Amino acid sequence: MQVSQVDVHDDDLLRRYWQVGRDGDAFGRPYAAFGSMSDMIMQLRDDSPAREVTGFVATDDTVVVGGSPLVCPRLDNQHLAYAEPIVRPQSRNRGVGTAILTAIVAAMRERGRDTLIIEAHKPLDEETSAGWSFLSHRGFKPGILDVHRVLDLPVPADRLDELGAAAAPFHPEYQLVTWQGVVPAEFVQGVCSLQGAFNSEAPMGELDLEPEVWTEKRLRDKEERLLAMGRVETATVALAPDGTVAALTEMMITESGRGSVFQGGTLVLRPYRGHRLGIATKVANLRRFQSSFPDARMVHSWNAEENGPMVAINDALGFRAVEHLAEMQLKL
Repeated sequence: MQVSQVDVHDDDLLRRYWQVGRDGDAFGRPYAAFGSMSDMIMQLRDDSPAREVTGFVATDDTVVVGGSPLVCPRLDNQHLAYAEPIVRPQSRNRGVGTAILTAIVAAMRERGRDTLIIEAHKPLDEETSAGWSFLSHRGFKPGILDVHRVLDLPVPADRLDELGAAAAPFHPEYQLVTWQGVVPAEFVQGVCSLQGAFNSEAPMGELDLEPEVWTEKRLRDKEERLLAMGRVETATVALAPDGTVAALTEMMITESGRGSVFQGGTLVLRPYRGHRLGIATKVANLRRFQSSFPDARMVHSWNAEENGPMVAINDALGFRAVEHLAEMQLKL
């Protein structure tokens, strides 16, 4: 068995690499939401200015038995790397995961990275899982505990009406604006400021994350890549009386409107909290999303367990918890 870097021009290898990732990710997880093969290939082949993505594949003779991407941010957090090692179910407990992790750590060191984050899932009613134990025994510590929640669509219109009406009296002078696709020019500066605040204003636990600096170029580059991957974003902002972008929420559907749906970030800047802008923006966003994609059937969301206000909002909307996820961190 050997671990090597994925040849991004070998279509057959890429297909088998993706299939092992999909099957391994879904094993024992009824609500897994693995990305499409086209998404994976584009990310591996794309020379993004924001991040470097390298694939590593474990093979036994010619059989693909596991793999992982290594993602290294380029614009900020240049001490950091992310990985997602997956081993096909029938090849587990044979040293494949250890070999993949060893290759990942070696590649990190070559790139000058000293912090590795890997996600580990476990059932809600279990103390641990195979992935959780694997990482814990190799020096990883939980950086933050998240809960994976899902929301069945469509959310009934009367529920959205009720939640929106209950929140409205708390922000009578604020304006909600929703769009799909690219951010309108007049909101770019405000959206960039809010995106840059996520790592400092949203719960991050013990994760070693630095604030990000968002510029119009960074935002437009991201939008261009999402559109090329067939991903459509629906976003809503709340504008303060002086026009400041005070809150933002995003949803994304993959495969040009036919794939999985993900709740992106939701953030209300600290000076504007207490006006129920979180629930207001999410209600408005869901209304627009459901009108555009009436066939979508489920939204996936991940929230820090400690983020009480956001958990309460999701509970009110009808999200239900399906598994725990720990963002496990290793300091080299």
